Amino acid sequence: MSTVRTWNLGVGLLLGLSWFLPWRYQTNDDFMMQWLVSGRYTGDFEYFAVFLHPLISWVFSKLFILQPLFNWYAATWFLFNFIGFSSLNSSLDKLDLSSDIKLMLRTFFLICTLHFSFFLQFTLVAGWLAFAGFMRFAVMFFHSKGQKKEEWVGVFLVGLSLLIRWEASLLLGLSFLGALCVSRKFEFIKMLSTKPFLFIALMGVVFIGTQLYHQSHSEFSDYIHFNRLRASVIDHPVMREKMRLGEFDDSSPYYFFSQWIAAEGELEEQDLIQLKENLDQIRFELPRLKLILETTFITLFSEKFNSGLLIWLAIVGMGILRPKKRFQVLLLGISSLLALSIFLTLPMRVLFLCFLPLLYFFFLEDKPSIRSANYYRLSTGILLGFFLIHAVQFIKGGLEDQEKEKELLSILENSEQGQLQFLEWVTLENYQSLYLRDSSHDVFFMGWVARSPFQQKILQRNQVPSLKEIGAFKVISYLDEPDPQIANFMNRISEDAFELTKTESLQFFEVSYFRRKGGL
Repeated sequence: MSTVRTWNLGVGLLLGLSWFLPWRYQTNDDFMMQWLVSGRYTGDFEYFAVFLHPLISWVFSKLFILQPLFNWYAATWFLFNFIGFSSLNSSLDKLDLSSDIKLMLRTFFLICTLHFSFFLQFTLVAGWLAFAGFMRFAVMFFHSKGQKKEEWVGVFLVGLSLLIRWEASLLLGLSFLGALCVSRKFEFIKMLSTKPFLFIALMGVVFIGTQLYHQSHSEFSDYIHFNRLRASVIDHPVMREKMRLGEFDDSSPYYFFSQWIAAEGELEEQDLIQLKENLDQIRFELPRLKLILETTFITLFSEKFNSGLLIWLAIVGMGILRPKKRFQVLLLGISSLLALSIFLTLPMRVLFLCFLPLLYFFFLEDKPSIRSANYYRLSTGILLGFFLIHAVQFIKGGLEDQEKEKELLSILENSEQGQLQFLEWVTLENYQSLYLRDSSHDVFFMGWVARSPFQQKILQRNQVPSLKEIGAFKVISYLDEPDPQIANFMNRISEDAFELTKTESLQFFEVSYFRRKGGL
């Protein structure tokens, strides 16, 4: 059996094993989108999952109709992670590198694949596919002149990425093209005129265009408009810096918005437009610019494993470059980070993906300056040791979450029919059993799904026209949650209409019951 097939088989088996481990979603975005397409949130198999291309959302909804008890959503991301690894593995086989370097890089790609499957996120899946696609395209174009047909494998992967999240695909594409532009110069210009690359550009126009058209001409158009505005404010670098410093006190009209509460009742679109204009005006002020960069530096070390991988990549990669190339890579990396920091707010996991194209500089542009096998074997050993520690912590954290999950399930299953429930800072993405749970008891989310037709279905099911007019609700929060805000928000939008009637403290969670003052 060839090396490529052996690695593909091994990684496939490891991913199959990982399916039975306590993997979880990276954020609640995936949790909510799965609940939408699986019919668990509104009772309907929603064909529109907000961030995904409508075609992907529609396919997911049909798969859940076919078999509601299988987790099609997560299984698809597992499969796409494997496809990304398989393409990178095959690309390595085309390169004239030593067996020790190939072993190190395959180990690195394996660890990335497993990590992205331990903590699933559609943005990471899209970015991983885009990276694998552009890498395949670059390897075939610059290093395997006689295998042009395989460039179309890269085109296919980039197409998948565009359907999952075009923003991630575009970001990885720009990162990769920036690296190729600096390293290949005139050959890079020639590459831009090839049929496969032009087809990638055409796919981008078609897929992005159809998604934007659907969003602006569907029943979700008003919600999408508001959600884009919400994201442009909450993800603004200056806004994040203000939130980090706690500049919005509870008397500010933007206080609850800064606490990720976007439900109707307080802020209108014009308020957010005005706030965004104010944020844009001070974006380039020197004091603010310094604080934005400080926030970015904190972000770089906010996710230990991704930060560790990036540090490993930088040390190993810079170590094998010649001094002139080190300067080029350092200049490209720092300038890219500064540009991203000023205009975008990206979590560490996405920043890590953006810097993966530097691998082209490290190993593909020139022959590595270090030829010692021991250097690469030691680097591989360090990488494996780091991952083993991470895997142990991942499993340990998953087992701890299972105890919390049992208690949360008990709370939800013993709820009264028709009573709205709010989850205060509860990390739903950590609890696997909730992913396919029947939402017969209404859970109402205040974040990005707020003000959507999905929320209106929940309210209509409870026969109330808006949040202001509900009769009672309960808030589920962690026992040690220091500053719950949902009850305060509900009282602000309803002129202090609610009072606390009962509180239950369990092992991990606290449940607070509220009803209208003077109600039964």
